[in-house]
Amino acid sequence: MGISKLKNLATDIVERRRASYLAKKRRRNRNHAPTIIANNCVGGVMYHDLGLRFTSPTINLFFPKSADFFAFVDDIEYFVSQTPTQVYEEGKKYPIGEFSKDGRTIRVDFMHYKTFDEAVSKWQERGKRIDYDNIFVVVEYPEELRETDEAYKNFKNVKYKNKRMITNPVGFTNSEIVKSDLYDDKFFWGKILRYKSKFSQKRYLDDFDYVSFLNGD
Repeated sequence: MGISKLKNLATDIVERRRASYLAKKRRRNRNHAPTIIANNCVGGVMYHDLGLRFTSPTINLFFPKSADFFAFVDDIEYFVSQTPTQVYEEGKKYPIGEFSKDGRTIRVDFMHYKTFDEAVSKWQERGKRIDYDNIFVVVEYPEELRETDEAYKNFKNVKYKNKRMITNPVGFTNSEIVKSDLYDDKFFWGKILRYKSKFSQKRYLDDFDYVSFLNGD
């Protein structure tokens, strides 16, 4: 068997293992229409891997500042009813929006949208699907690769009972904290969504048993 065929065989085996792994997760899941409010693409990947419809506006985007994300979570209903103002930043090829409330501005980077109009349309469309009785807040917090008292306070003040913060292994001690060792000296943004190796069926995100979380277990 040639090298090319061996590579194709290996790829096929990995894909089959990943498909089997996702099938098991989907069978475990009992919450088929959760609203996952996330500060980055973590929520979108959870929806995708579980084969669920997007019932959250926080898809294909991220909040560069955790404080802005917590401000959004504090009044989701208001912000999803608003149309953001487009802003520009040198070197950024994707659309960026800003929302204002009570003199405060929060920024959202729509990094996986081609145009600002598309981003706004999806934001508003998915915002109408929110189930306020079935909200799950997930924030990945590797900001500066360290915890801060302000972030912890903001997280504790989130009014929704179903919430988790994924962060590095030291400092925070709370049952709502998901500790991960992915924030090591090889950390980079987006690592949480990568597979642990090219042969693994698991992402770093899978260290978080989000199926049990969504099931209320």
